[in-house]
Amino acid sequence: MKCIVAPLVEQHFPTIEANSTVQACVDKLVSVNRGSLVVMDKGKLAGFFSERDLLLRVVGKELDPKTTYIRDVMTTNLLTAEHDDTCQKCIDKMRKHRIRHLMVHENGSFIGTVSISKIAGFMGKKTTTKDIAINIAGGVVLLLVVIVISIMAYLIPDMIQMTNRNS
Repeated sequence: MKCIVAPLVEQHFPTIEANSTVQACVDKLVSVNRGSLVVMDKGKLAGFFSERDLLLRVVGKELDPKTTYIRDVMTTNLLTAEHDDTCQKCIDKMRKHRIRHLMVHENGSFIGTVSISKIAGFMGKKTTTKDIAINIAGGVVLLLVVIVISIMAYLIPDMIQMTNRNS
């Protein structure tokens, strides 16, 4: 079965308004214990703001977070995915552009985000029929080895006695 991103989409990703200050954004990042926020403008997706944006576009340029607005320093060239894209397609896009989140759309509307860690976690948990068969076969082999060793342990004393009688 193919991994599709739709069930992995985080629909309630923390947001902040574009007209908020960077300081307000940092306060929210801290309060929600996140490294990034979706930026909205009048209810519509406007951008994305991450710790990297803070470092490169605010701190690195010595801007004052109390007077700098998110709309002026957020990432606006957002990479997107469709809700029915495969996990592999999304991973490839994120690796190519060295990002960790994609904005996910369905029928042209923003529905949430998907992160590379969420996809990787899901794909790492996937168990195939082949994996199950290998685990069962390994268990059967182990069980047979234990049975043979048990039989040998039971019979060896008798075999030693028989050898001693015949000598």
